Amino acid sequence: MTHLLENETPFVFSKDCIDAFETLKKKLTEASILVVPDWNLPFEHMCDASDFAIGAVLGQWVSSQQKKKFFKDVKHYFWDDPYLFKICDDQVIRRCVRGQEVADILTACHNGPSEGHHGANLAAKKVFDSVFYWPTIYRDAHDLVTRCNACQRQGKISQRDEMP
Repeated sequence: MTHLLENETPFVFSKDCIDAFETLKKKLTEASILVVPDWNLPFEHMCDASDFAIGAVLGQWVSSQQKKKFFKDVKHYFWDDPYLFKICDDQVIRRCVRGQEVADILTACHNGPSEGHHGANLAAKKVFDSVFYWPTIYRDAHDLVTRCNACQRQGKISQRDEMP
């Protein structure tokens, strides 16, 4: 799209321009660090340039209370490209996952050959034992068990149901 900035260039919005625009729109709206701005606070535009690239950020200042909360939460995480890790309360370092990887890991821990459909809590424990982490492990495990046909047919089995 930058070739349209040249002198005496006719404006033809071609397929390449549409693709570039869609890519730009996707990058700007799907970033994991994108947050909704507070329209009551002023915006700050910060720019940087070098011999071959330019960059800009539109940001807002955060209060000292928000900053303290952010740094308190962030100290439990570290980044080792391309993965994000969390240091959990039990001092085990777990890899943070999201998206389709969450469903695949949970399904493998619940439906695997030695897993046996033991319910939501045990499925979540097996995910933790596999050193993975995401904030909604228990909710996702519960949803998986409620959708699992074998678990619903089996019902709730306790130790009293075992043979003597």
